[in-house]
Amino acid sequence: MTENILSTVIMKNVVMDYSKLTSDDLLELALRSKNNAKMLFKAAESLKGKHSSKNYSLFLLYTASEELQKGLFCMFAHRGIMSKTQLKPIFKQHYAKVMLFNMIFRNPKFYVKNGRFYYGEILFKDLDIRMLVNDDKEFVDKYNEERESCLYVEPQDDGSSYDPSKMIVNVESRRVDLIDKMTYLDAIFKTVWSFDFEGDVQNFDYYTRRPTAKPKNSHFTFSGTGDIVRREDFYPDSVRERMGMR
Repeated sequence: MTENILSTVIMKNVVMDYSKLTSDDLLELALRSKNNAKMLFKAAESLKGKHSSKNYSLFLLYTASEELQKGLFCMFAHRGIMSKTQLKPIFKQHYAKVMLFNMIFRNPKFYVKNGRFYYGEILFKDLDIRMLVNDDKEFVDKYNEERESCLYVEPQDDGSSYDPSKMIVNVESRRVDLIDKMTYLDAIFKTVWSFDFEGDVQNFDYYTRRPTAKPKNSHFTFSGTGDIVRREDFYPDSVRERMGMR
């Protein structure tokens, strides 16, 4: 990030002005969030084999998923799909990213018309993100409870203690769900970054395939009369330098 913006981010007593973030700032935030999600995923993988660490591994997956979702929304802002100021609740509330994933993606309300992204009848960049985030308190409470059950000791109704290192709860089903979301997020992240959307596009999703003797690949899918067109110079040298790629 540019020096003045970075100073604003790290000074806790200063309110972050998201409108001042540049296109390069936003792309760097997106890529660093994606990289951080990758590191968290690797850490989760290293812990999953030990019984007492299974819940901690799952907590890292929750965090990795949130980081990847944050990265995607920064990419949306970089690409002009959403406004910079819409990022505020995404950075301020850890459940906001998950709430938005739940309401927006794999949802027919989310589509492209004439090359512009919409949610329902509203242009995506005109959405009141805070209203969406606070729209389903039951979902938020359930998510927070499941996430925190991976990390914290809590009292139970019978007077005993819940200990995440001893009581393993629904780890595998939650793990499968989180990895599915992350695969989807990774696919749409790469597509939004490296392609322009033209015409009318909807029904966003992905499929995976594992070619013989090759890593598993995820492929972004959609329907409609529109198309996607490969962008040139989608990774500018200015950002490569900031990411330490030059």
